[in-house]
Amino acid sequence: MMSWRPMAVLATVALMLAAACGPGTTGNAKEVTVVGSWGGSEQDSFLAMVKPWEDRTGNKVKYTGSRGLGAYLTTAVASGTLPDIAGLPGPGEMIQFAKGGSLKPLDSVLDMAAYKADTTSALVDLGSSDGKVYGVFMKLSVKGFIWYNTANYDGAVPADWDAVMATDKGPADSLFCVGLESGADSGWPGTDWVEDFVMRQSGPEV
Repeated sequence: MMSWRPMAVLATVALMLAAACGPGTTGNAKEVTVVGSWGGSEQDSFLAMVKPWEDRTGNKVKYTGSRGLGAYLTTAVASGTLPDIAGLPGPGEMIQFAKGGSLKPLDSVLDMAAYKADTTSALVDLGSSDGKVYGVFMKLSVKGFIWYNTANYDGAVPADWDAVMATDKGPADSLFCVGLESGADSGWPGTDWVEDFVMRQSGPEV
């Protein structure tokens, strides 16, 4: 049986962030405002996830979905009407808002020692800015896989891309299996590989 090993995984992330200007939510019967990019079944899943918390505390989650979440939050920052929590699709905007003072670090609401002990350090780092944790990951979605047959490398795991391409078992570009088809989302893995293989290696000029 052939043995295949994943060479790379591209992931998107959802971060839950506490906004600095949102109203307090401690105590009973409070409304927690949440904005995110989830709609349809994803929104239903999110609301189902928070319902046990609502039932236990008496608090209510008021969720607003927006596909243009970055623009939505930029406008909210400018107007001073930030939500309590925002679910972002990645850490880039989190860092932008954290450095601008629009987010609160989570050390006052999370047991940081327990969180860091239970969470891989890469995710802790991605949710941090200037040494403080502003976001926690609640979901990771795999965007694309590329697999290589380990039998083509005499049991040695290639250390980098050049070693992968240096195999003498045949043309390197015929030795891979790339998963691109995913129903209605089939285009996403392809765009990620264009980004990795063209943009990152050859630059925007190419």
